[in-house]
Parts: sequence; C-alpha cells; structure tokens
Amino acid sequence: MNNPDEVETIVKLFTQEQNHSEFELFMKEVATFFVGHYEFAKANPLSIVHSVKYRIKDSDHLRKKIQRINDDNTKTRISLDNAFERITDYAGVRVMHLHLLQLVPIDRVIMDRMKEGKWYVKEKMGYYWDPETAKFLEILGFHNIHEIKRKDDSYYTSVHYTIKPSEKSNISCEVQVRTLFEEIFGEVSHTFDYPNRTNSFMIQELLKVLSGQVAVDTRLINSLFKAHVDILVNYDYEKHKEEYKSNDGYLRQQLEYADFIAKSCKDYHQSLNWFKNILAFRENVLEKEAPKIAATYNDIAWCYFHLGDYPQALEEFNKALKIREEMLGKEHLDTAATYNDIAWVYDTYYGDYSQALEMLNKALEIRETILGKEHLDTASTYNNIAWDHERMGNYPQALEEYGKALTIRKNIYGENNVHTAATYNGIAWVYFHQGKYSKALKMFKKVRKIREKELEKDDPGIAAIYNDIAFVYERQGKYSDALEEFQKALEIRERKLGKDHPDTVETNNSIAWIDFHQGNYPQALEKFQNVLTIRKNKLAENHPDIAATYEGIAKTHAKLGDYSEALDGFGNAIRIVHKASRQNQPHFNLLQSNAKETLERTELEKSFDEWFAEVTAVK
Repeated sequence: MNNPDEVETIVKLFTQEQNHSEFELFMKEVATFFVGHYEFAKANPLSIVHSVKYRIKDSDHLRKKIQRINDDNTKTRISLDNAFERITDYAGVRVMHLHLLQLVPIDRVIMDRMKEGKWYVKEKMGYYWDPETAKFLEILGFHNIHEIKRKDDSYYTSVHYTIKPSEKSNISCEVQVRTLFEEIFGEVSHTFDYPNRTNSFMIQELLKVLSGQVAVDTRLINSLFKAHVDILVNYDYEKHKEEYKSNDGYLRQQLEYADFIAKSCKDYHQSLNWFKNILAFRENVLEKEAPKIAATYNDIAWCYFHLGDYPQALEEFNKALKIREEMLGKEHLDTAATYNDIAWVYDTYYGDYSQALEMLNKALEIRETILGKEHLDTASTYNNIAWDHERMGNYPQALEEYGKALTIRKNIYGENNVHTAATYNGIAWVYFHQGKYSKALKMFKKVRKIREKELEKDDPGIAAIYNDIAFVYERQGKYSDALEEFQKALEIRERKLGKDHPDTVETNNSIAWIDFHQGNYPQALEKFQNVLTIRKNKLAENHPDIAATYEGIAKTHAKLGDYSEALDGFGNAIRIVHKASRQNQPHFNLLQSNAKETLERTELEKSFDEWFAEVTAVK
C-alpha cells in the first residue's frame, strides 16, 4: 500500500532545487557526449549516432511510477532510504541509430568511458520481444550483458544503461539506445500505454502488429547496410585506380565505414572476408596507409583467433607487429596491444607461458610508461602476467601481480564488479594450487556471488565459476558435490559455446576425473579419449592440456590393469612436457614416478632410464 505522505516526500527529494540541478547537469553531460564524441562522426559517410533526445521525468509521472511500484507486491517498495537506488530514470537520454550493428561501437565507447573512470555503469540490459532480435544481439556480443529480458507485454527492443558519475553517487541517468524504427514504435506505444496500459484489446493487437512490422523493417535495414559493405569491399577499385587517385579521400571514407561494420560484426567468417578485401585496397590502391594496414592485419588475426585457427592468427599478428614496430616504434601503445594479442595465442593454443610472459612484459613496460601504473589497461596486463606465473607454478609472483591488478580495479570498478571478480578468481586459483582449498573455495564463492548478480544466469562466466568451485570439491574428496557443479557448467557451456569449445572440453575432462575417482574406469576412459581427440585437433601438439589428458588415460588404464597401455600414455605425456622444456615443473617428477611404477608392472626388460631416453628421443 502507498503512503501518500511518503510518496510526496520522495518526489520532493528528486525535485528539490539542488538534486534536480545535479540530475539535469549530468543528463546534459551524457547527451552532449553522444552528440559530440569524435568516434560517432568519423564513420562517414553515415554517422553512428543519428540523433539524441533527453528529458527529466515530470513530477506527476514520477509520483505515478512510485505508486505503481509500491502497489506491486512482487517488487521491493520504494522508500526514502532507497529512492536514489531504485529510481534510476529520473534523468533520461535516448540515443537513436539506424541499424543494430551500430550498437557495438556505441556500447564499446560507453564501457570505455567507465574504464577511464569518467562514468560508472551500474547496469546494462537488453530488452527484446522477438527471438530473431535476441539472436542478433547475441551475435553482436550482447550475451555478456546483465540480462536480456523478453518483453512480451510491451513489444519493444532497446538496450538500457544506468550510468552514474561515480559508483557512490546518488545521481544517475538512464540511457536508452535503440534504432529509429524502435523509437517510432516507442513514441506510439507510449501514447497509449504510459503511464497506465491501455485496456483496449484492439489497440493492444494493433500495437502488436506494429511491433512486428518494426522488427521486419529493422532487419531489412540491417541487411541493406551489410549489402552496402559487401559492395564496398568487393568493388574493383584496382580497375578504377586512376579515377580514385583524384578523389582518394572518398575511397578512404568508404573503407573507414566498411572497417567499422566489419569490426561490429561477430560473424567472423563474414568479417574475415571483409577485412581481407579492405586489406587488399589499402595495400594495392591507397598509399601511405601503413598504420591502417597493420590495424587490418590485427583485425584479420582476431578473426582467425575466434575461428580457432591459432597458427594463422599468430602469423597475422606478427605481420601487424612488424609494421607497428617499424612505423610506430617499439614504445607505441598500438605496438603494446599487439604484444598483448600475441601473448593470447601463446597462452591459448601453444600453452607456451614463458613466451607469452615475454610478450606481456614488453606490453607492460610501454603501458606503465605511457598510461601509468593506475590505468585499467595496465591492470589487465598485470592480471595476464599473474595468470602466466600461476600456470608456471610461480605462485608468490602470481599473487603479487594479481594484487596490483586488484588494487586498480577496485579503485575504478568497485568491489562488486565482474572485472574485479576476475582478479579475485585468479587469486583463488593460486590458493587452489597452493593446497589452500578452504581459502580458494571462499574466494570462488565471492566471485560467484558477484557474477550471479551481474551476469545472465546462462552466461559462460557463470559456467566458469561453477567449474572452478567443482575443482575445489574434487580436491576435497567431495565427488558428488563436484559432479553437480561440473554438470551445471557443462550444460551452459555445451549450449552457449558448443561441444568442441576448449572450456566445454575442459569440463568433460574434469567429469572424466570424477568417474576415475569414483571407480567408474570404463566411463572415465571413454571420456578421456573423447577429450583427447578434440584437443589433438584443436591445440598445438605440445600443449600441456594434451599431456594432462594422456596422463588421465594412463592412470585409468593402470587401474584397469592395462599396464602396457598405461605406459604408452605416460610416455606420451612425458614426451610433450620434455619437448616443451617444462621438466623443471614439480608435477613432472610425479609423472616420472608414476611411469616408473607402471614400467615395473609390464613385461618390458629395460630400466627406467633406458625407457625414458627412448621416449624423449622420439620426435
């Protein structure tokens, strides 16, 4: 029930001169940012942001909103104590654009603003009503937003951001980003459904028809712009080279637009084709484009990376690096970015953590010098360096680097943010490897609490923390609890990432170990062999994950009494570790001990040293 006096007090809290002025000033700052930001105008001939509108909610609408929410028993009441927290749309900005691909750069610029410490993005939500739009939002990378809600009752599509000047500020502004067609529908719908929904069945049905037409028209516009890019990148500019020499500014402008669309598209096969054509024009038609040629090589590399062709990604990154080192110098931020990108390939595909660390240290030196030791990009580099130290068993160094990253991220993002949680997650893994399972579990659960609040329930980040908690339960001998967590992670990963994705494969490998610990050796062996098949197809031949899978197969064969098969498995694991020069790691001694014990159970008449020499000599 509503208390009229309390409602009026809350309304006055917002409308009193000082608070109202602060809301209005921040709202105008946000609106001006979208109108004037350089990146929104440089994708000529068509700008990214079409138009911007803003408003302060009038007192009557604010009053009715409070009454409506407080009459709804399913929602937390708005009170004087939580009013600023609950009412986040008193100030509102609407950003209109032409097609959905433009959401990507708009979102990136908003989140960059937060990284720079100039805004705090409290919440980010995507609203949709038709499955096609939901699928498109996910292709664009919006599966990582807080929540994608199905709005069957209002039939509109929009992405909403709650933005504050800082995390602790009471001032907020709701930014709604939508296409022009969705804006038209919103204006029409608002006429009949706000602040109270129409009771007319006919109007409701007509609004539903209109929303369907808007969805069709929006997809038509998306297709038109994609066709426009196809024409741009497939046009025979070489044939008309002389014609464009006198007007190469136009060609550069067109290619800038094509480049923008290609970056926005998450269909990596399509993007790769576009980037290759853009590269051809920049290399063969236009002159003095070296920095942009390097950027396009970098974009091509990331397409290959996302498509799983890591060797080709590394080759393209190295092309970009060569140009950037020669043209920009070894102390440029773009050069640092490519060092960082190359490290990702060494980590992901090759498992060559020392080589990755070398690249990251180069990037760190540049970022510390130019950006400073408190910048978010520097923090990300600290975090990546810590991860490599953790994988190499350098736990004190890993904790030191994670600590640097954590301090920066807490200062900028706050305690309960997914980026801060990522660093907590890394620290938890160090505790895990140190055998401090209680401390690891406590920190993993802290990460889970943050992610469950900030991410969609089937986000891959949620699956990852289920997986991490399961590892702790496994080490504690709580196999049933571990299996439950692994299966929750597997369900999300298979659906969202696919059965051959490295994270999904990792979870299947972990479930195989649960079968092993519970004595289900035939099932464990089958799972390990399936994992091995995928990893051999997806990873470099000397990747440590392949060695780990061979070890699982070897131990399972040993439990089944197949000692000859077990010895082959241990031999393959030892060969990989030895060839990759990781024999100084503590686990290698245990691997050798298990192999020696298995050798003694076979009929082979040779010493362990003889067998080891033969195994490590095989190319």
